[in-house]
Amino acid sequence: MKMFKSSLLIGFILVIIASLHSNSNPPFRSVSRHSLSPDLAQSMIIQNGFFDIYLNENGAGIANDYEIKKEGMVVVDYRTGLMWQRSGSPYHMFSAIASRYIDSLNAVNYAGYNDWRLPTLEEALSIMENQRQQNNGLHIDPVFDDQQWWILTSDKDTEDWEWIVYYSMGYCSQSPVGNFSTYVRAVRRLDDLQLPEETQILLAENTQFSQIMSKSEQPRILNLRSSPQNNLTANQVGELIKKYNFYCENRDWSREFSNPSGGGFPNEFRLYENGKVIIDESSGLYWQQSASAKRMTYKQAQHYIDYLNLIQFAGFDDWRLPTLEEAMTLVEKTRQDEKKIAPLFDQKQAVIWTADKSTALEAWAVEFFYGSCVQMDLDNDPYVRAVR
Repeated sequence: MKMFKSSLLIGFILVIIASLHSNSNPPFRSVSRHSLSPDLAQSMIIQNGFFDIYLNENGAGIANDYEIKKEGMVVVDYRTGLMWQRSGSPYHMFSAIASRYIDSLNAVNYAGYNDWRLPTLEEALSIMENQRQQNNGLHIDPVFDDQQWWILTSDKDTEDWEWIVYYSMGYCSQSPVGNFSTYVRAVRRLDDLQLPEETQILLAENTQFSQIMSKSEQPRILNLRSSPQNNLTANQVGELIKKYNFYCENRDWSREFSNPSGGGFPNEFRLYENGKVIIDESSGLYWQQSASAKRMTYKQAQHYIDYLNLIQFAGFDDWRLPTLEEAMTLVEKTRQDEKKIAPLFDQKQAVIWTADKSTALEAWAVEFFYGSCVQMDLDNDPYVRAVR
């Protein structure tokens, strides 16, 4: 109910803004959700005026402003600030393959871009027409290929149910993951400089309004530092631990920067790629579930990362050592199983390397037995849990 009220408030504000900006629509949510219930989906559909034959049959849909670009490869919608694949995938596929299809688009720099992704439910519904078009009878503008009758979104109701948009009939629905194959139409957001001025204004204002939503009502994606840092001092570590409210137990080696009152990071984990990988929806990070089987020196850890990328572990070749911030997001305030890390992870790796160094001869590591971080000689031998 709290989320519904906040959504109504934001929707009311955006309606006022839209009236001042010549029928422009605010940019829609681009971060996927994994707890999008049917009730919340219907509230969103009604709020945005989307057409859905079952959930909002009187919805008028979006007044899109399309342009075909990149030699017919993409369709740009200046109303929403989105760039779409014009054709989409040539065949339908299950969600695990859909993820690889997106990766392949980015690998080949499709249409000159490498930030393609699955659309959220809002984004996919933004191109739904309220009447059948001269496009094989689909509820989608003829500017798009008519082969993709239904497409997968990045949203889920629960871990086992994913949202699909059906342009053939004009509605959206959930389907069990892995039970139904769909087409894929990838999307990306236009750079601000490519957007009309009124859409840029709405983007900025919509960002401000989203801040009035409580933490529990919006995706908790944080942009944690991903670049390694040399000469990371204990004082700096203390500052970052308090900044993110990480839990760090007060031990002999961590007294200078401990934070035993820290609440820990609000992770939202899910298994991926047959359990090889754990995705944290809160941080946006992909983690190895099991990590290295053996302890390694810092130099050996770098070679291990190179090996993961060489074999494209779990289908990716951009694995790396985590920064201290990233590794500390895994520390739990209380012991969950054998260690102070979620039991979804292999419990063998009590200590892991980070990419950050404190001196030329020492690097930072995170330990999960007590729940803290520590400086270690580069010749020491923690485990390695890669991240991307």
